[in-house]
Amino acid sequence: MARLTGDQTARYGFDAVGTVLAVGSAVEQVTVGQRVFYMGSDQRPGSFATQQVVDARLVAPVPAELTTTDAAGLPLVSITAYELLFEKLDFIPQRDANQGHSILVINGAGGVGSLLTQLASWTGLKVYATASPDHFDWLRHNQVDSPLDYHRPVAEQLSQVVDATLVLTHLADYLPLAAEVTRPLGKVATIVSTEAVPLRPLFGKSLGLATEMVFSKFLLPIATNNQGQILRKLAHLQATGDLHPITTQIISGGITAANLTAALTEQQAGHVHGKIVVTAE
Repeated sequence: MARLTGDQTARYGFDAVGTVLAVGSAVEQVTVGQRVFYMGSDQRPGSFATQQVVDARLVAPVPAELTTTDAAGLPLVSITAYELLFEKLDFIPQRDANQGHSILVINGAGGVGSLLTQLASWTGLKVYATASPDHFDWLRHNQVDSPLDYHRPVAEQLSQVVDATLVLTHLADYLPLAAEVTRPLGKVATIVSTEAVPLRPLFGKSLGLATEMVFSKFLLPIATNNQGQILRKLAHLQATGDLHPITTQIISGGITAANLTAALTEQQAGHVHGKIVVTAE
């Protein structure tokens, strides 16, 4: 993954697993020699490098139960999913705490969607999600109650209105649908920055609009950066089996230009389900 920062500098790579080589004098969260994972920041060089400097607040130990390749596919998508569900949409981050409520996830087979649907199901939410029928088994594997074919009218496939619709792709393409299927006073949420979108469809039901950008906490000094703590919670759920890894493709042979290009080409094609991981070995 690459991202342009405010000064148009490209940062390449966010998710990573590695061994701590050194720590600052004030660091207490991790120790030298520890295996850790993290999502990094768009303000420092990324994980396409073989060594990286990372803010300790973003780092969590890797559970012994997780392989390196499974752990590498989790940090950014799992933190994004957690913040979206529990900080932006105000669902309760506890097992079965949201029973009787429901969500629709647009683009449920992607990286964020594949983790988010598991996390939502763990909290008791009924989960609808869209994908190609080729990926319906993947959706069910990730605890989706009702897979929906995005090639067909989605509203016709729903059996109820939902409390929130999470658009994990370009909002403009799905805002009218989200407004139609979300209950009055519910919320529509997105993780994709987009150009101007007409918000009129939201007003008839007084729907709220929530946005999630996972790097905001690091950028804004007024925001408490708790993402390492969130990752520790999610790591615990991985270790207990409440969540499972979403790595679906491994490119081995080292962090080389050829391997990174292959991964980016696959990702940009737009048909990937789960996560692609490039290993250093």
